[in-house]
Amino acid sequence: MALGTMLALVLACVAAEGFFSGTEMALISLNRHRLAHRVEKGETAARLVAGQFRVPVSLYATTSIGTNLSMVAATAAVTAYLSGTGFAEDADILAVVAVSPLALLFGEIIPKTFYRRWSEKISYVAIFPLMAAQKVLAPVRLVAVWLARRILAAGGVDATYDVGAVTHDEIKHIFASEKKEMDLHPEEQKIIHRIFGLKHVTVEQCLVPLIHLTAVERKEPLSAVKAKFEESKFSRIPVFSERIFNIVGVINAIDVLRYGDDAKIAADLARPAYYVYKNQKVEDLMPQMQRAGVHVAVVVNEYSDAIGIVSMEDLLEEIFGEIQDEYDREQEAPQTGQTDPGKWAADGTVEIDFLNEKYNLGLPKGDYETLAGYILTSIDRIPRKGEVVTIGDFRFVIRDATERGIRSVEMTRSVAGKNG
Repeated sequence: MALGTMLALVLACVAAEGFFSGTEMALISLNRHRLAHRVEKGETAARLVAGQFRVPVSLYATTSIGTNLSMVAATAAVTAYLSGTGFAEDADILAVVAVSPLALLFGEIIPKTFYRRWSEKISYVAIFPLMAAQKVLAPVRLVAVWLARRILAAGGVDATYDVGAVTHDEIKHIFASEKKEMDLHPEEQKIIHRIFGLKHVTVEQCLVPLIHLTAVERKEPLSAVKAKFEESKFSRIPVFSERIFNIVGVINAIDVLRYGDDAKIAADLARPAYYVYKNQKVEDLMPQMQRAGVHVAVVVNEYSDAIGIVSMEDLLEEIFGEIQDEYDREQEAPQTGQTDPGKWAADGTVEIDFLNEKYNLGLPKGDYETLAGYILTSIDRIPRKGEVVTIGDFRFVIRDATERGIRSVEMTRSVAGKNG
């Protein structure tokens, strides 16, 4: 074989290898959202590209066969040339040594880098010669695909892909890379970030605790149920059996109006409770509640005891921020605020870390998270409404409390760090 012929064949084979490896990289680097959009617009090239992803194993079989055949052909050409020279005895080894660096550099590294960088422009052009190669390689490709699918199926792996199913990570990548072009308002960006974070938020983090609930015992008379609705102004009230931790249902105010004449006790009007575990993720619970057609769910712990309830509004607040609903009690003062120098008013559920960070109070940390938890842990009992409690450098006046816990507190720092 002449030297010129050998060089031409090697260059052609390396170029072919670069085409197959680079095209594969370009296709898998494509933005799936844009691809789906172009398919919807009816673009032929986009439709052909999408077809490759519906059976990706066929794409990988084509590119793998193409790169390997190119490498083998280039090596064979060099071997044939060396066989007619004084290096015939070591032609095979020398051919591999000569071709490998070329194939690695110009058949893999450079094409993959280049094709990935320009994947949007290259993919919709390269798809046509790629499909032509698929037809030429069909006999070998079909056998490889058949074997690969059997092996993947045995391992429980689906060999198909829905190009329209954009994944969570792909959406996040699109937002991160294109948010400047989107010209989003800061609040809109916050909402998007909250949506991405839903997979980390549990139901326990957004429930309404039992201490904040108005509930009725299942055997209470209808008159007591009506009184609870009138007093609380809620549209739904949980129903428990014997103890508050055993919530068995929920009464809707509309049911009291519709069926009140036929009911004698709370249990007659209660709809079955919809239970969810406290560690369930919010992103899973929202569609689950929508499918079940429920507005309120009872949250239980590992002992099957109720620890609170969660409504659809509570879940939506994890995305859109605070939404005023029926379980958000009207307050004369903010949840927390400084009323006078050295004096603060706070809800019992305000976190210790928040108070320390905002007002530099220096409240100690412990096996509690909230201000109410700090007071309860310190005195080891539930104080009465109006009671005054002194802990360390602070004097706490219990503004509102129930038999189950503290709702709101007024606290004063003692002068010069002395107990008040």
